[in-house]
Amino acid sequence: PLVKGDATSYHVAAASILAKVTRDRLMATYDAQYPAYGFAAHMGYGTARHLAALAEHGPCPIHRRTFLKNLKPDSAAIGKAGEDWAQRYLNALGYRILETNFKTRQGEVDIIAGYGDVLVFCEVKARKRGATAHPREAVNAAKQEKIAKAALEYFSALHNADAPAQHRAGQLRFDVLEIIYDENGHELLHLKNAFAPQGGQYAL
Repeated sequence: PLVKGDATSYHVAAASILAKVTRDRLMATYDAQYPAYGFAAHMGYGTARHLAALAEHGPCPIHRRTFLKNLKPDSAAIGKAGEDWAQRYLNALGYRILETNFKTRQGEVDIIAGYGDVLVFCEVKARKRGATAHPREAVNAAKQEKIAKAALEYFSALHNADAPAQHRAGQLRFDVLEIIYDENGHELLHLKNAFAPQGGQYAL
């Protein structure tokens, strides 16, 4: 083989161009057949969007199993896919999504939802099937404290805003949505009242 052959050989350079153009055209064709994966945008590379689509839908017939075996999950893409699954699940149960990725200097809440007069602060954790630890184990005491502090800021802001009365006067709940996924799909476990901040429901 020629080292850096496309820079030293017209034949190799021409072959590289032909291969890339052919691959791009094939990806555009596959994008029409399998629109959920966004092949026309990433051309089959392991981008965050591609990984998120694989996590949500599993592989399609054109995915090479050798590609999937060596693919390293992108934590941001998996996190985004997990939050999308969680939102669809909550919507189907009648929860009203009020905020997503609510961030403060103290902490962050993945999903804030209303359910009747209950204000629900949801932490979403997704892991690949076969992982040594359950996703819920990542919501340790330090993580709980950060979620609680962010929740306090959100709850306090409700009293200074034109918020629904039931949310200003209602109860608070802290849930964890645990998601296990593989190439065949995902399973979701909803842990209600997964933890309670120390000092009582409102003494965050």
